[in-house]
Formats: sequence, C-alpha cells, structure tokens
Amino acid sequence: IMAEGSNALETGTYPNKVPAILGSNKDETKLFLVFGAAIPDKDSELYQTVAKYTSDLWKASAADGLAREMISHSDQPKVYVYQFLWGSVGDTGTSVVPAPWGFRLGAFHGLEVSSFLGNKVGLEDQLKPAGVIMKTEQNQPGREALSDAAISYFAQFIRTGDPGTGMPGSNLPTWTPWSNNESESKCILLDAGYNAININMSTTELTVAGLMAEIDKLPASTAAIIKSFNF
Repeated sequence: IMAEGSNALETGTYPNKVPAILGSNKDETKLFLVFGAAIPDKDSELYQTVAKYTSDLWKASAADGLAREMISHSDQPKVYVYQFLWGSVGDTGTSVVPAPWGFRLGAFHGLEVSSFLGNKVGLEDQLKPAGVIMKTEQNQPGREALSDAAISYFAQFIRTGDPGTGMPGSNLPTWTPWSNNESESKCILLDAGYNAININMSTTELTVAGLMAEIDKLPASTAAIIKSFNF
C-alpha cells in the first residue's frame, strides 16, 4: 500500500488535488539521537554532524522531494513548504534554548506542534521530567510571536488555500509557494530570536542524491552511522 501511494504521487494519479502544506524541522532526528545509543557523547561534533545530515535527509525526502513531485503535475494546485528552526543552533552555534538543550535537541521532531497550536502543552513539556528545559521567560516574547505568526499563516491557508502574509492585518513576510525552477522560492523558514520573529523565504532545495554525495566525503565511520538511518 505504501509503495502504491508513493507511485501515485510520482505519476500524479492521486485524486482530490488541493493546495497543500508540507514541512519539517531543522533538527528532526535529534529527538531520537539524544535518547539513543548510536552516539554516546551528545555534546560531540560527531553528534551534531550525524544530526545535521539525517535531519537534512528527512527534509529532502519528506518535504522538498515530495513538493517537487507534486508540483511536477500540471493539475496540482500550489504547494507550500516550511522549515521550523526555533531552538536550533543552526549555523550560528547559539540557541534561544538554554544549554545544553539547544545543541542536544534544538528544533527537534514535533517541537513545532505546540507553536502551531498557540504554545499549548507540547512534547517539550513532556520532556521536563528528564531535565529538558526549552521554554523560558527570556525566550517567551519571540516564541509567542512566532506562534502567533504560524497560526496566522495557517488560518489564512485554511480560509483561502494561500497563507500569503497571514490573516488580514498581520503584515507578515509573504509565504510564496514551492517552485521547481532553480533559484526560485522553495520554503519559508520559521524562526525567532529572544524578542522577535525571524521569518524569510529560502531558495535552497535539498536532495537525497546531493546529500549522499556530501556524506560519502565524510569519515567512513561517520557516514556509516548516517546511512544506518533508513531514508
């Protein structure tokens, strides 16, 4: 059944083509790595490298690749893609989340759900008994502003099929649809600092083939850990 579903997306034979939103988080796999045994040292460069490539592969296969497939069909309405970055150390090496959790968890799988639902109780709250602290008074203004923005985009999409600049009066950055043309809009990056949102469009597309070529240049032991994940 799964293979048939995948083939339908590739061939365009799926019914009820409607506008769609796809998305992923910057550090999807850290939720699984931090509680797993594959990398004992959760503060190591190896941990960060494996998390980066496995999370990027997740985005390439489940968001970017899927959007490209869908948009290749002329009768498919617009597809919108997001990447949720709040909490990630990303390229800056810093996070609005208290150490060590910005590095160990960052924008992990499922973190965006509570943001999209108005910062209600989410997975990050369920992790508190394990000593995980993601939400603080310091990051509250930016975190809540990002939640308001996300809700505005999604509410406008539900009403019109186009998130645009959010609900009337929101005046958010325009969320433009995915384009298969090189150097054109791909996904919106949803992030915030301590006090304000940081939202912008990206023209970067990740592909499994491109990432695997990068992974093959890594030390063999590192590449083997990454490839042990099924993408």
